[in-house]
Amino acid sequence: MLLTAAIVLLLAACSGSKNGSKMSLLGRFYHNTTARYNGYYYGKLKLNHLKENMTSSLEDDYTRLLPLFKDEEASGGSKSDFDSIIIRLTVVTKLHPKSKWVDDCYYLIGQSYYYKEDYEDALATFQYVSAAFKDDSKKKKSTTGKKIKVDDVTIPWMKTREGLLSFLHQKPVRYQSLLWLLKTYIEIKNYDDAASIMKLLDTDKNFPFDLRDEYALINAQLYIKQERWKEAILPMKEAIALTKSKKDRQRYTYILAQLYQLTNNSDKAIEYFKKVIALKPAYKMEFYSYINIAKSFNGSGKTSADDVLALLEKLSKDGKFDEFLDQIYYTMAEVYLKQNLNPAAVKYLVKSIDASTTNVSQKALSYLKLAEIDFDARQYISADKFYDSTALFVSKSMDKYDEVFHRKEILDKLVANLNVVAHEDSLQHLASMDKNELNKFLDAMIDKYEEQLKKDSAEANNDVQVIEGNKQEDKTLTTGSWYFYNPATKGAGYNDFKKKWGNRVNEDNWRRSNKANNDVDGTATNNQDANGNNTSSGKLTRDDLMKDIPFSPVEKGKSDLKIQNALYNAGTIYKEDLRDYDFAKKTFEDLLKRYQKFPNEPNTYYALYLLYMNDGIQVQMDNYKQLILKNYPNTDFAKLLDDPDYLVKKEAGEKQAENYYQVTFSLYQQKNYAAVLQKTYNVDSLFKPNPLSAKFALLRSFAVAQTQPADTFKNSLKNIVKKYVTGEEVDKAKQLLLGFDKPKDSGKNSKKDSTQTDNSKSIYALHKTNPHYFIILFTGNDPEIKNMDDSLQNFITKNYSLSNYKVSSIMVGQQQAIQVKQMKNMDDAMKFYSDASSQSFYDDISESDYFIFVIDDKNWQLFYSSKNITDYMDFFDKNYNL
Repeated sequence: MLLTAAIVLLLAACSGSKNGSKMSLLGRFYHNTTARYNGYYYGKLKLNHLKENMTSSLEDDYTRLLPLFKDEEASGGSKSDFDSIIIRLTVVTKLHPKSKWVDDCYYLIGQSYYYKEDYEDALATFQYVSAAFKDDSKKKKSTTGKKIKVDDVTIPWMKTREGLLSFLHQKPVRYQSLLWLLKTYIEIKNYDDAASIMKLLDTDKNFPFDLRDEYALINAQLYIKQERWKEAILPMKEAIALTKSKKDRQRYTYILAQLYQLTNNSDKAIEYFKKVIALKPAYKMEFYSYINIAKSFNGSGKTSADDVLALLEKLSKDGKFDEFLDQIYYTMAEVYLKQNLNPAAVKYLVKSIDASTTNVSQKALSYLKLAEIDFDARQYISADKFYDSTALFVSKSMDKYDEVFHRKEILDKLVANLNVVAHEDSLQHLASMDKNELNKFLDAMIDKYEEQLKKDSAEANNDVQVIEGNKQEDKTLTTGSWYFYNPATKGAGYNDFKKKWGNRVNEDNWRRSNKANNDVDGTATNNQDANGNNTSSGKLTRDDLMKDIPFSPVEKGKSDLKIQNALYNAGTIYKEDLRDYDFAKKTFEDLLKRYQKFPNEPNTYYALYLLYMNDGIQVQMDNYKQLILKNYPNTDFAKLLDDPDYLVKKEAGEKQAENYYQVTFSLYQQKNYAAVLQKTYNVDSLFKPNPLSAKFALLRSFAVAQTQPADTFKNSLKNIVKKYVTGEEVDKAKQLLLGFDKPKDSGKNSKKDSTQTDNSKSIYALHKTNPHYFIILFTGNDPEIKNMDDSLQNFITKNYSLSNYKVSSIMVGQQQAIQVKQMKNMDDAMKFYSDASSQSFYDDISESDYFIFVIDDKNWQLFYSSKNITDYMDFFDKNYNL
């Protein structure tokens, strides 16, 4: 009987009027109950669970403007989870369309669309709810209640006078949907539509009082997203006044204080951060409120610097905030900087770095502040070291990430050139000493160097040592102190330490655990055998120090050329990259005082002409203009001074020459050598000036090699070297001329196999299956050579990570070399040779020639003994298929 009654009741509940008659009371009860508990309840439960999962792992960053809504930065929710809510609730709305919970279901559907970032469907859903579901019950508003006053904000009491049984009335969620509609418009940056809706709500007398706090927050959000900080302040105050949650009041007050910071209202910011502290917030919020009181200090408000420093000093001694000591010291440094007390600021930045044991971001900020102090003071050498240290700790989320690496790149180049000048000046000074004086000086330097090594080893665990090292480097470089005792070259500062040992954790066996990083040190040394094995006791000797001292006139000339180029490069960096025109002028003029008739002299004159033009000093402009016209009348600079349109005309001519060259080169590829010779004849007369003259000359030589005797080819190469002196084409011509210097074949073995003939007079033999080495042999001392091994190691790490190739810097006699070992056989070696040779490792090697080759282990022993590169390159060219 009970089962039958239940079925009858269910059928009665489900039966509605098909012809539009009203649903029975029992039917309404069934649909409302089912829609609420089978749909809305479970949908809301799951949505809240997903929101909690998305926000539970989020931590507030009190150094930035806090988000008004915690879910602003939430992520991680699965779209399929939100889809399941949408599907379930959509089914409920279809099965129970007359239920009073249908609008609530749609409301949750709209939120689900919002969280899955489907903003178009979210907008459509919220618009539907706000338009289709309205509360038609008659309400009266009471404006006679107590008004809410907070500071300068007064909120009238506009709460609905409800009946006794109002709690039984299920209210539509129209206004809640309108608030979410606003949030969605703001999220998609449709601020105009959001503002239009707010104008309507501002005059809506039926707007629920209990939604006023959320409405105030969304109003503030609209302005904050547009960075209209001042306009966000009033609605934030309203939200603080209306919220019933103490935790929310703490958060909103903190945000309000931050808004005052952003509007540079120091006194108000300090006032509200103090109010946050009075509300007794959580540990972190309390600390950052104190810190922000100090950061709000600007020197012109009611709070004095002494007050702020006393507050911070108190915090530093309160054990409660020990984990934040680095930030406390950093903030004290900022206070000193606002008073232009840089030495005190530096002191506390050093303390901040020393205190930063786990907070890598704060360490980056402290190093960066030191870098900026020196950069602004035009102390570029120490600034470079601090930017270098900053780069070790900075994260991509840091606001100045790109600026750090941009400045570091510029300063690295500048300091490299300044180091060259200091280095060569020191060596030239040593060359001028008499023998006894020099030996005495060298012995003293060796003693000091050994003492420095011991000191550095003892202090290597303290990375803040880099700061004092940086200051010392400025002194040594600016006074020309000798480079072997210069920490910039030989010191063991923090960055060199990290490069060698890695960014280690504090553990006893750190040297052993990361020993693999020390196998490839990249340091060139004479104390190595033919296989790159170290045979040195590690002692520094007189001979080590004397090998680079320029005693002969030829060596002195090479040293002078390095100084000339380095000074010119430094002046150009000051002028173009740093826009420090005073340093640029000083550097260029110093170059002109020290040297005359050097390669970059016309460039230097023209740079100074432009610098004085920028200053509007006509006398100096005329002076450098006349120097160019008198001494270098055929240069581009002279022609540009006479004709401002010269460069435009020159560019047009270069395009014509380039097109002509491409046509000629195409003929060479087609082996039409006669046409190549014809087109390259008098080509310099065809294009005046001819920017590709050397290229045409080398191409003509290649055509000569195919059509005329060897001596004619040799003479054409010599003419290239003589006429053009330097450049890529000259380097190629010199390399080809080396092949003419080998002994001539007597002809006795002319009928033998060519390989056998070539090797019959060579000390080398072909061993295809033997282990091979890749070698770069340098014939000069370009300062960029030292960076080559790092570049090569990076190339190997990226492209040959499984091959276990080792890079080492060695000496072959007096020549520097880089050795990569070892490849299994000739085929592997030639593959590596092909890949490595096409890289850009060598672009910066401008002052020295170099040879690239592969060699097997047996031939390497022979080559290391003979050191005759011409003989081996002849063997290499004939036996290794390139």
